[in-house]
Amino acid sequence: MVRISKSLRLIQCLFLLALLPFSTQMALANGIAVTGDTVTISASAGGFNQAKSLLTTPGTIPNTDGIPTASITSDLTFTFNVAAATGSTIAAGTYSFQGGMFIDQDGSARRLEISVSGISLTFDALGNITSGSIAAGTNAVVSGRSADGGATAVITLTNNLLSITDATFSITAGAQIAEIEGSANIILQDLTTTFTAAASYDYGIFLKQTGGVAGLTFGLTDGTTFFGCAAANPMALAGQSSFTGASALAGRMGVGQLAGGSATAYAGSCITVPAIGGGGGGGGGGGTSDTPTVEEQQQVAQESVNELNTIDFNNVTDNDIVAIVMVLDEIVDLGGNTVAGIEDGDVNTNTALNVVETITDVLQVTGAATQGGGDIDSDAINSTLNGITDIFDALDEAGDGLNTAQIETVQSLTETTLTAVTELFTDTTTISETESLITSVSSVINSAIKVGASLDSDLLSSAENLVQTALENTLSDIAKALDDSLNITFENITTTQTLLSNNTRLLSSVLDSISIKLSSSISLDQSSTQSTLESSGLNTDAASRLTSDLAQFVNPTGVSLTNSSGTITAQDTIESSLGGGSTVSTDATTGLVTVKTATETYPVAVRNIAIVPASIPEGTTDLPDGSRLFVGNGIATNVVPAPQDPVGFASALADFNADVAFSSNGGVNISNDSLTFSGSFDFKNIGSSSSASTGDVTFSSPTGSPADPSYSHKVNYPDGTSQNLLPFVKDNDFFDSIKNAGFDFSTKRSTGVVKIFDSGSSADFKPDYFVEPLSSTDSTFLQANKDSTGTAYRPGDYNNDGVTDYEVVSDTGKQIVYGVP
Repeated sequence: MVRISKSLRLIQCLFLLALLPFSTQMALANGIAVTGDTVTISASAGGFNQAKSLLTTPGTIPNTDGIPTASITSDLTFTFNVAAATGSTIAAGTYSFQGGMFIDQDGSARRLEISVSGISLTFDALGNITSGSIAAGTNAVVSGRSADGGATAVITLTNNLLSITDATFSITAGAQIAEIEGSANIILQDLTTTFTAAASYDYGIFLKQTGGVAGLTFGLTDGTTFFGCAAANPMALAGQSSFTGASALAGRMGVGQLAGGSATAYAGSCITVPAIGGGGGGGGGGGTSDTPTVEEQQQVAQESVNELNTIDFNNVTDNDIVAIVMVLDEIVDLGGNTVAGIEDGDVNTNTALNVVETITDVLQVTGAATQGGGDIDSDAINSTLNGITDIFDALDEAGDGLNTAQIETVQSLTETTLTAVTELFTDTTTISETESLITSVSSVINSAIKVGASLDSDLLSSAENLVQTALENTLSDIAKALDDSLNITFENITTTQTLLSNNTRLLSSVLDSISIKLSSSISLDQSSTQSTLESSGLNTDAASRLTSDLAQFVNPTGVSLTNSSGTITAQDTIESSLGGGSTVSTDATTGLVTVKTATETYPVAVRNIAIVPASIPEGTTDLPDGSRLFVGNGIATNVVPAPQDPVGFASALADFNADVAFSSNGGVNISNDSLTFSGSFDFKNIGSSSSASTGDVTFSSPTGSPADPSYSHKVNYPDGTSQNLLPFVKDNDFFDSIKNAGFDFSTKRSTGVVKIFDSGSSADFKPDYFVEPLSSTDSTFLQANKDSTGTAYRPGDYNNDGVTDYEVVSDTGKQIVYGVP
């Protein structure tokens, strides 16, 4: 235990050594100097304190002799301040860094290496630090090697080892003792066996800028001499990512004796982010290159990835995982710098695509390591995938357009990305990890299509393989999350299609977790739609709101894919799922879709279009929430009922001073003063239209009991067609509340009835059309009785038919659901 505690103290002082150079006088410019060219070494043990003037050899600290043996395991600290070098220009902004250090014992293989990334500092135009932090979740990585060189360990420490407040860096490592004791303690104990005995050590301090608005070069106060940089990665142990091109300080220290010898300065080119606003220059030790640093960073990152490819993927170790995660972090910074460079005009398309290629390379390594048994942080992977999306989006927004060869590269890189991500799914992948990965993949595909890629047969096949693999590895977990009694294991595609056809609730959950959402390249012409609505009698505000509602739906003619039949659209896939003789058309003004089969015609609004696993049953399926699913050619289109003539419908209601709103779930809300009418159309045949299409939309009111399944309003259009307008629960939290209570449910759009299942029995409820505002008594009841979704239920017989009804009470108001006799 004592040796472990001493090791913690050593880690403390090493981190202070690596990080205290960022003190309050640091200024930003290409010339950054150690203030007074002096480094101070101090410790409370023995009152040790020595100020060392830097040697004229760039980047070396004079030997420090006679350090008390007790101090190296207590609070030995190396400090120095930095400021703008004489004559340097200063650029304000936020900068990110990766810091590292090694300490190596003379005459022994004992070695300790430390690195931490995610250091962020913000400076004003005068070079003063205004804030400093380390991103939440950032880890410090400590690598150790035994005295005989035969064993290496890597420990990842959580961020409570290091904290930053503005320009003040501090270490609170006490909470890490248990973690270190449980990780490679034998090697750490070996490291500490001589730390309290007389010995001499080499050490190196490295600072690598990973993001910001200007490149930094460190040197002496006069601005004429700069430190050298590490020409190759100075870190020798596994788990430490590349510090190639990092600014470097070197020194030697003697504990209880003379240090002996002298430190050797590093020589090489510094790798920094691009300079802006007068930032230029560079100097000695190889200097700072003026070439675009994104290119340099990409080359360095590629070297790191190449090193990862030496991993034995049949025997992936914890050290390998740490190394991969560190390179993923490095890649995220590279992606951010690339986007900034594209936006500033400093990074061309070919360079950006080279960066994407490096990102796909590291994803391939990550996939291979995952298949080899490695457990790699999904957040790091998602951040890496998002980097690809951001680069493609930046290229699209730049508006330069890609040539044929570049588009082919985007196509190939996107396919490679999907193949790599497919390898990330194993039987230990959680539902939340699956959902986040597929969301990130969706973004990559959609951004690639925006810059010119196409959903051709190869890319579609890769995407289908990805989601099918995800389903096979998570189906059991999705089923368990839905119903703990469901004991389901994936067997084969045909069996799963049958299973999902018979359990639409499970089908709905699978679609929520495992489907790649596709964006349409055709958007609603909102200006034209609003103009049409206004000319039909809506005021400007109402027309604008309704136009925005319509714009949330997806135009299926703007989603294209290429297969053996040629290029088809998502609209075509709906037709194929309906069978021969069916037609589907999209209205350019409203974006709504009309479905015509041999026997019926009905309008729908498209909620989403997605690539789905082969295990999803093809054809038409009604889902528990009342929406309808069309699946064909690997594409699923989810639709909700819509008005046959939304313009005429809204215009007729405007005559009653009522506003109309369409929800993404197919709900239609009609508001007048404080009362809201909540309804939804059905999927029933609207009938045949006549040649006469002039006149007004009219409404037929229902008669009888509001609990009767057939009780409904009817909308009559001037062309002779009509639609049922059924009641609908306005607050969507109601359905989450039902699920959280352990009940199953289904919504029947043809009647509006909600069927709630419980242990083999069921009860039917028909919503009332009207949602009333809460009174003060209602609000009190809600606060006392609401569940986790914010929903409360007040039982009663509100229509006096002898059947229990419920008021659904939430912040949106109160609405009765009648028990159906």
